[in-house]
Amino acid sequence: MWLPWPASLNIPPDLHIACILARSDITGIAALLGHQSTGPRGRFGIVGMGQNIEISPNPGDLRQSLGPSTTPKIVLWSYEAGSQWMHLAPRDPPQGQPMAMSMPLDGWILVDHQQKTLRFGGEVHHIQALKQALDTPFKVLPMHASLRPIQSDTMHAQAITQAQKYIAAGEFYQANVTRRLAIDGTFDPATLLAKLSTRNPVAHGAFIRWGDFTLLSNSMETLLIASAETRMLTSMPIKGTLRGGSANDADLTHDQKERAEHVMIVDLVRNDLGRVAKPGTIHVTPWFDVERYQGVMHGVSTVRAELRPDQSIADAALALFPGGSITGAPKRRCIELLRTLENEPRGAYTGSLALVMPDGRVSMSILIRTMVHDARGWNLNVGGGITIDSIPEREVQETWDKVAVFKESLV
Repeated sequence: MWLPWPASLNIPPDLHIACILARSDITGIAALLGHQSTGPRGRFGIVGMGQNIEISPNPGDLRQSLGPSTTPKIVLWSYEAGSQWMHLAPRDPPQGQPMAMSMPLDGWILVDHQQKTLRFGGEVHHIQALKQALDTPFKVLPMHASLRPIQSDTMHAQAITQAQKYIAAGEFYQANVTRRLAIDGTFDPATLLAKLSTRNPVAHGAFIRWGDFTLLSNSMETLLIASAETRMLTSMPIKGTLRGGSANDADLTHDQKERAEHVMIVDLVRNDLGRVAKPGTIHVTPWFDVERYQGVMHGVSTVRAELRPDQSIADAALALFPGGSITGAPKRRCIELLRTLENEPRGAYTGSLALVMPDGRVSMSILIRTMVHDARGWNLNVGGGITIDSIPEREVQETWDKVAVFKESLV
């Protein structure tokens, strides 16, 4: 039964409960946050708890992790888990991060941001814990933290220049080169989650805690939305970025470099879906929409297709994974050479977080704008698409523009 939102809350119920649970000592917490302003992608949010956490060191289990579940299930695939499917040598994620994880929810609250209603499900004692969290006041705490680049601006510019040399040599057309920032100082993850979610609403905000591993995501990118009933597939690659402010949509859509970047990745996603889709069913509409977020504007296209009868949703997810927007074109060669450019594994960053529903619906994000706590502490990775026309200094500045909302929210 759907219930109305509590009128006393200052923030949406899924965000409120996620923030309260983030301050608890509960080990298995999963929150995928919706938001009304993000449209159909962000209509629903879910927060839940689970104890039967499955950690897999073997990327071969990815297909099974998206299989049927009697309860909602949260699934995490690290970026490195895609190596096997690209026929590349295996690589482990950073120490303290899982290759892949799966958590069926024992208790959950589903929130409809459009209708402003909520519904509880699962075991009684977990439902009680969620209701108690809903009734607990939430206060924002002071924070004093900052971002410190592990790879300096100069080092990142050098990696970008090397990527352009690979392009000139015909190794690839475009690559998404990333770097890592460490978080120094003290901060409260729950407060940061609340700040990010209200300052920069996205369709795939998330907070995950499995044991000592914690993930906080402010991602707006959709790898895959799929329905077992309709057999329809949707992917929404993001490519092309400009600083926001006074810029208008045409500044992005008419920028030669950003436009070329976008075209290449949309074609890559079309090709990926073509491996599992019915012939003639792949359509791109709308193409190169502009979406605005805190500090930046992005180009977003929507690629739709119908799944072939002999293919599963897991097949579709693996055809897309890792996402073309965070690898490059051609994908396999990009992943191979990015290992030499970045010099360290990415882990959960640019992997995928999925919600698998009992009725066969699947929603998967690409984990950009994502902080992770592992054996090294708290880290935030960021990157951008590099083409032959890229200006290294501009690309370096773009990385700072993308994480500006984190920098502002950490104080």
